[in-house]
Amino acid sequence: MTDLAALGRLLDTFAYAAVGVAVTLQTGGIPAPGETLLLLAAAYAATGRLHLPLVVAVAMGGAILGNTLGYGTGRRWGRALRRRAGRWARLDAALAAGEAFFARHGDKAVVVARFAAPLRVSAAFLAGVHRMRFATFTRYNILGGALWATTYGLLGYTLGANWPRLERVAGNLGLGGLALGGALLAGLAWRWAKRGAS
Repeated sequence: MTDLAALGRLLDTFAYAAVGVAVTLQTGGIPAPGETLLLLAAAYAATGRLHLPLVVAVAMGGAILGNTLGYGTGRRWGRALRRRAGRWARLDAALAAGEAFFARHGDKAVVVARFAAPLRVSAAFLAGVHRMRFATFTRYNILGGALWATTYGLLGYTLGANWPRLERVAGNLGLGGLALGGALLAGLAWRWAKRGAS
């Protein structure tokens, strides 16, 4: 019980900072569990120990800051990296795919990429590489950061608020029903992501 209480105090103290740092790193181009920590902190907010608006605000700030840093890095060093990337086929292919994505979706790519896990890490960098106007980038960066943080914050909060009910449903369904439900949800999410990407 003491360990759980200590863990609770630790979460209460450092949750906001952890979300802010992880989201900033992730959107700045460094793989970090930003999205996961946002969902967990929002779910924890449903217990009343954290404030959801503050969780969302911290995530939003981290997302905007991280993307701004990624943009600056791409604008300053991206073209040189692109020239050297020919040596590494995978990196070159990833940058080429990012370029095609930006060519297809234009400025909106900064917003859309927030909801696509592989692009979330590289979208701002690619916007810098492509010399997107900073004012345009900033406008879409703020919009994307606000939409993403609010959507995932509300999703995590809803999950946390309904956790006891989900536990009961899982207990009643058993392992097979739970696996079937998970597969159904994964299929729906895949179709939604595919429709959004096209």
